Amino acid sequence: VVTPNTSVDLYYNNSKKFETTNDGTVTTGIGTFTAGATFGDDVEFQGASANITFDKSADDLIFMDNAKAAFGTGSDLSIYHNGSHGYITEGTGNLKISAASGPIQILKGASENIAMFTPDGSVELYYDNVKTFETIGAGITIYGPEGGAAQICLSSDEGDDNADKWRITKEAGNSSLRIQNYTSGSWETNILTTGDAGVHLYYDDSAVCYTDTAALRFNDSQYLKFGSSQDLKIYHDGSNSYIDNVTNNLLIRDAGGNQLTVVQDGAVNLFYDNSQKLATTNDGVNITGV
Repeated sequence: VVTPNTSVDLYYNNSKKFETTNDGTVTTGIGTFTAGATFGDDVEFQGASANITFDKSADDLIFMDNAKAAFGTGSDLSIYHNGSHGYITEGTGNLKISAASGPIQILKGASENIAMFTPDGSVELYYDNVKTFETIGAGITIYGPEGGAAQICLSSDEGDDNADKWRITKEAGNSSLRIQNYTSGSWETNILTTGDAGVHLYYDDSAVCYTDTAALRFNDSQYLKFGSSQDLKIYHDGSNSYIDNVTNNLLIRDAGGNQLTVVQDGAVNLFYDNSQKLATTNDGVNITGV
C-alpha cells in the first residue's frame, strides 16, 4: 500500500510487516540481516514491556529499566537495572570475572577504590577509599587510617548481645596492642602488650600484674594465688609483704627436706638437714640439741 506524501506499507499474508515513517521505518516481527546492518545515530528496539536504544553518537547501547542483556542458550547470565539497583545474575553455574594480567578493580565513580584483586597477588579491601585489608603470602594485613588505630572486631552469635563482642586493637601513636571485651556495655581491657616493654593482665578493666625486666610484678594488694580454693597467696599491701596459707600447714623446704614448717593453729618448726631442732609450743620453745 503506497499512500501519497505518507507511508509505504508491505504485507505478508495480509499482515503488515514493514512501513515507512517520517523518522525511518517500522518492522513488525523479526528483521533478518544476512550481511550486517548499519544504523544511524539513534535506534530504538521495543518489546512488550521494555525498550533498548542505541545512541550511535555516544557509542552507547541503552537498556531501559528491567530490560535485560541476556547471554547463553537459556539466558543464564543477565545484566539489568530495575529502577533502583543494578544486577549481574548467573542462573546456573559460577560467575567468574577474569583478567589476563592487570588487577580487577571495583570503584565508586571513576577513582574511589572499593576492592582490588591482583592476579598472582593480593586482594585489597577499602573503607572510604582507604585500604584497610590486604591478603599477603603468609596471611592477611589489617591497616588503620593515617594517624588511626588498626582493629579486628569479633562478634559471635550475630553480635546481638554485649558479651558477644571482642576486639583486638593496634593502637595509634605507640607500640601497644590491646585485647578488649564489651560485656559490660563499654570496651574493657583484658590484655595490654607493648613492644620492647611488658605485658599487662587485667581483671574487670583493672590491671593486676605485668611483666617487667626479668620479673612478674603485682601492684600493691594484688595477689599471687595458688590452690583450687586459693589457699596460698603472696602479696604486698603497700607497707608489708605477706605469705598467707589458709588451710593446713605452710612448708618451706629445699631439695634435702623440711627447713621451716608452720602448723595451722600450732607450732613453727625449724629443721637442720631434715632433722627438727626447734619447735614453738604453747609455753615457749623446745630445742633439740645444744
